[in-house]
Amino acid sequence: MSWKPGLNLDALAAAPLPTLIHAIAILVLTVAGWIMLALPKGDRRHRTLGWTWVTGMVLMGLSSIAVPHGDSWVAAYLGGGSALVLLAFGVYFIRTGKARNHARTMAMLMIALVLMTMLAFLPGRLLHEVVFAG
Repeated sequence: MSWKPGLNLDALAAAPLPTLIHAIAILVLTVAGWIMLALPKGDRRHRTLGWTWVTGMVLMGLSSIAVPHGDSWVAAYLGGGSALVLLAFGVYFIRTGKARNHARTMAMLMIALVLMTMLAFLPGRLLHEVVFAG
């Protein structure tokens, strides 16, 4: 087990398709989320990145169901399912003019994304293998 940075794209290429989609969606969500936080809220760029983020979150949530989980499948299903429910509320809130509720809901999703992304870098997980070369 190493924490020394070194890219291992072979690990990514060898991953099952649902795992690959899940990992790529998480990376897109992370980048788009941080950019959205830096941009002014409500403008065209925010809305465009927002829909990119929503699409990535749907892909992440749906692919989490198909990713091999071993013994942690209940947590994965609850995590992916709750993310999709919160996402639906976030979209509903902005569509109905409840910007404050939208912001809170999306902030909860972003915090969960950051925490889950940090867990994805733990030894034995795909992103640890990719970024720290195993």
